[in-house]
Amino acid sequence: MARATASGTLPLGAATLALGAATYAVALAFVDRRQGRGLNFYCYTTLALCLTLAGAALLLGTTGAALFWAALAVVAWLAGRRFSRVALTVHGATYALAAASASGLLGGVMAYLGAQADGAWPRLSIAAVAALAAIAACALVSPPEARDESARVASVTRGLVDALLVLAVSGILVSALAPLAGAQAGQADAGRLATLRTGVLSIAAVVVAWAGSRPRFREMRWLLYPILLFTGFKLLFEDFPRSRPSTLFAALAVYGLALIVAPRLARRTA
Repeated sequence: MARATASGTLPLGAATLALGAATYAVALAFVDRRQGRGLNFYCYTTLALCLTLAGAALLLGTTGAALFWAALAVVAWLAGRRFSRVALTVHGATYALAAASASGLLGGVMAYLGAQADGAWPRLSIAAVAALAAIAACALVSPPEARDESARVASVTRGLVDALLVLAVSGILVSALAPLAGAQAGQADAGRLATLRTGVLSIAAVVVAWAGSRPRFREMRWLLYPILLFTGFKLLFEDFPRSRPSTLFAALAVYGLALIVAPRLARRTA
């Protein structure tokens, strides 16, 4: 209603953000200490998460909210590790996803991985860079150890952050190498760009298979076969229709090498 009437947005955003901070304080200082990590604790922290997301969006605008959420992602992730609270790491992943969406990072990455060769190539903003840095920081810091149901939640949360990191880095790498295909210079070569994307995705498959051998990145193994499957469909629907024989041969060679090397690395890790 405040947005529709264009009045009262800032006071409402400030009040909502303050309520979110107060709810976090109540959850951590009182509910957690007196009642433990039961349903009431998750109710309070989830309410605090929703209030913080809504309040920042109202008060700070898109760019400001993205920067704020990126900072909160790192703070929540580190706090979850420091106080052994899996719920806080879930909040950190949620803030990181919100920052990536609001800053244009996700939209830009999807454009890099799927845009036409002669289409517009968006530039990453400062907020997008901050969101990427927050995702990388969360991915590099091990979350708290957990057991039973919390262990599964923590594992899924790590997998989400790892997937965001791999997706973002792959897209940015395609963007950095796109001038080799003329995609950012007005001389687009669809075949070269398709091969470039196939090569980056194939390298990503090998990297996630290798990284899965590290305890912190063991969830990256989940991404291996989705990446290989996506790259296979991409070959059928992008490379074959648009590539010349020379670029198609290179794409098939790189993808074939990834099909051989990545599963072997994954089996060795297992």
